Amino acid sequence: MSAAVLWTCLLPPVEESVYFHTPATLFTETSQLHPVPTHQKKWGSVVKAIWCDFRTAFSQVEIIKWSVWWILGMGGYISVITYNQILWSTLNKEDPVNNRLMNGAVDAIFPLAGAVSTFTIGKVSLHWTRWGELMLAAGTLIQGILLVITSTSTSLVLVYFYYIVFGCIHYTMLTIASSEIAKYLKRESFALVFGFNKFVALLGVSLFTLYKVQLVNTPTRELYLIFGVYFISIGLIYFAASLYRTMKAITELPTSV
Repeated sequence: MSAAVLWTCLLPPVEESVYFHTPATLFTETSQLHPVPTHQKKWGSVVKAIWCDFRTAFSQVEIIKWSVWWILGMGGYISVITYNQILWSTLNKEDPVNNRLMNGAVDAIFPLAGAVSTFTIGKVSLHWTRWGELMLAAGTLIQGILLVITSTSTSLVLVYFYYIVFGCIHYTMLTIASSEIAKYLKRESFALVFGFNKFVALLGVSLFTLYKVQLVNTPTRELYLIFGVYFISIGLIYFAASLYRTMKAITELPTSV
């Protein structure tokens, strides 16, 4: 952490940015192809430009669809990995002979498996606009089922396995969602939209943590059951949306006379 902070301090300053340190003439959709002198760039115009880009991005149904999953999926993922060490320790205490801790090895395998799954899905050619909702539904349902099984499992080895599979599915779907969001964005809005999505996800996690710590004391197993129901609910919603889109497309097909 200290090395990262030191390295950050040694980086050269940013001379230009989209909203606050724009070049003398910046031609963007927001400025409607008119020069925007840097010295005239006031806070009011910055806020207006940010709001314009935000409204333009989130007025598109596809961005909303993928962003909603991105926020919900990321929030659930962060919550799961926050409490996994507690669950592993609980299983170890229940049966220290058969449930030996291998947290370090699992945490090392976890990102590697996620990287492999992400690389693999990048090689798949699929019409994500058509099949994306169904893929999100299937993946999220599997995640939820894995978490429900985890909440009842007594084998730490199996829990480790479920955790790695859960992470692979998350990284895969997060990659798909991110690429689909980026497909409909202009380049200047990438940081704005993804930053907003991450902020909302972290806000939700913070509120949930505050609720758990201050108001309730849910056992870890029950907590994972709640996480499982949460992911299953998201999966069912996206499955219903996919089914609705499919039925609507079928009814709109021209009928032969």
